[in-house]
Amino acid sequence: MGSAQILTGRDGHEALLDGAVLRLEAPGVHTRIPLAVVREARAEGREVAVELTDGAVHRLDGGNPTAAGAFAAALTAALPAERDPAGSAKVVVSRDKPNEPLPPRFWVLVVVLGLLAVGYLGYLVFAGVTHGPSVILGIIGIVPLGAGLAVLAYALINAKVYTVLALRGITVSAQLARRYRKSASTYEYVDAHGGVHTYSASYRGEQVKVVYDPKQPDDCSRIRSRMVALLAVLAQLLAALVITTVGLSLAALAVVDG
Repeated sequence: MGSAQILTGRDGHEALLDGAVLRLEAPGVHTRIPLAVVREARAEGREVAVELTDGAVHRLDGGNPTAAGAFAAALTAALPAERDPAGSAKVVVSRDKPNEPLPPRFWVLVVVLGLLAVGYLGYLVFAGVTHGPSVILGIIGIVPLGAGLAVLAYALINAKVYTVLALRGITVSAQLARRYRKSASTYEYVDAHGGVHTYSASYRGEQVKVVYDPKQPDDCSRIRSRMVALLAVLAQLLAALVITTVGLSLAALAVVDG
């Protein structure tokens, strides 16, 4: 038995059979057509015409005539003997939530970080002019030293959270609440006492599975294996070690040169 065919159009649309449902996937739009409301499917060139029992027709781009013909034949073979005359009334169309603008606090953070970066560079130039090049190394070393310590703290917090979640975590489904862009979304989940909490992550669909700590419901993580969680913490610890070492080395050079 061959693998289920996915009809892929040149416009990025896809169609596939999923049990007793024909799924049509387009950017941001998801259509579900029960096979019981399909009267017939026929190949017309590189397209597949799917006619419903109420006369409505959905045209699917197959990319080429061969793929269109094969998909029409597979769809025809999957149609049930008894049909539902409701037609389009049984078709379900859902749309992704539109992207929302980034919250104001994000831009406030960007401005603050920008001002800090400008102030740091200005002080770097001032120190170099007034105290000589050796001082610059020490000042430059402050950045990786501070960053390394921050990454170390982040890794230790993650290690604690992952350990606690492995011992007493509760798995729930978090629903998409806000989508700012493809790489930034906020999901919401409800704990056992009815409290609503948020989980920020890259966009992964309308819902994701997360595990949270019932004693600290704000502490949560996306479902992942223990090995993946361990490797993530080890990678963070290694990054902290490397960055901190760079900062300490620059500071030591500044002391030696001074």
